[in-house]
Amino acid sequence: MTKISNADGLWCYLLFSKHINYLKRKYVDFIKMINDPNYICLRLNYEGYIIALKSGDDIEIIDLVVNISNQGTGSKILSLFTTDYIIKDQNIFLEVNEQNTKAIMFYKKNNFKEINIRKNYYNNKYDAIILKK
Repeated sequence: MTKISNADGLWCYLLFSKHINYLKRKYVDFIKMINDPNYICLRLNYEGYIIALKSGDDIEIIDLVVNISNQGTGSKILSLFTTDYIIKDQNIFLEVNEQNTKAIMFYKKNNFKEINIRKNYYNNKYDAIILKK
């Protein structure tokens, strides 16, 4: 896996925006994030990327995006990330919109456990499922 550079940032941003119907963050904010030392921003060739926030002893996965689904790329990125960048016994957290059942199944398949629910978190309409590994 390779650290995401500013040049890679545009590719990652466009890949991210392809997978959602709205843009969660502006491109400038995305570039700031990949240059912030509190974030771990890595890509696997041009197959996909992961962005995680270091917060004390915990890691929060912000984005895990793949170019083509159902090819094992997401699991590969997650495995490399947890093997190469996570210190033993470090907690990894993330949240997923309850409507994103595909992502919830993916993370559970990769040994994440549901630990909490944030009611009406997304647009005061959908719950956020909190997962931990």
